Amino acid sequence: MNKINTFSLEGFDVEMLYKNGFLAYTFEFNGKPYGQKVKLKSRKVEDVASATFLLLENALSTHKQLENVV
Repeated sequence: MNKINTFSLEGFDVEMLYKNGFLAYTFEFNGKPYGQKVKLKSRKVEDVASATFLLLENALSTHKQLENVV
């Protein structure tokens, strides 16, 4: 995957990635990697923005759930 950028969300870093029509995120929590990817419907601005929002929302939710487990 090709790294797009790293974003800081609520105190943790999330890497955004792209490859072969997929947009993805990854982050580490307690030394373990977590992430998700989605297939882009198209390269239209609204499709890329929607996929990005969905992934970042999922990253925040996943991170909060992991914090509650520890």
